[in-house]
Amino acid sequence: LTYTDAHAEAPKKAKKCRDAYGSAADSSFSHSRFRAGDDAMSKIQALLSQARPPGIYRFRSRASEATLRRALEKAGWRLFYLDGREICDKAGFLRAVAAAMEFPAYFRPNWDAFEECVNDLSWAPAQGYVVLLDHADRFELGAPRDWATAMDILEDAILSWRSAGTPVYVLMRGAEAIYPDL
Repeated sequence: LTYTDAHAEAPKKAKKCRDAYGSAADSSFSHSRFRAGDDAMSKIQALLSQARPPGIYRFRSRASEATLRRALEKAGWRLFYLDGREICDKAGFLRAVAAAMEFPAYFRPNWDAFEECVNDLSWAPAQGYVVLLDHADRFELGAPRDWATAMDILEDAILSWRSAGTPVYVLMRGAEAIYPDL
């Protein structure tokens, strides 16, 4: 399957994902799982101060993408937001992450290219990085092997960036897997 063919199939994959999990606009994913009145800014401060080491965490917060982005950018960090409502397989994940992280034009939708780009980010300089994946359960449950591969690559990137002195956090909202809370 070529890159062009993969893009031609994207609408079919998105429809398959919506059919399997409901429309992107539905309310099947509820933020009611998150504690009412949580203090998102104290969680962001804990992240910025690295009170918790860089890693993958559940993020039980109702804070909007815009609120989180403003707080992180104010500190010189970058937020990469992935809306998981349309991500239920490898192709959907790679499309979404490439768009969110503004991967260069040479990126091709495969795991090797994802690993290379997530370990580079020279086009997006920052003091630290946060990847926020909303509705993570759709990908996690829809393609568990691909989910595991993506998480392995992200975990390796977190370690690589940490050794270079740059913190990277991956925050999940809606994931079924057991990750520690931030």
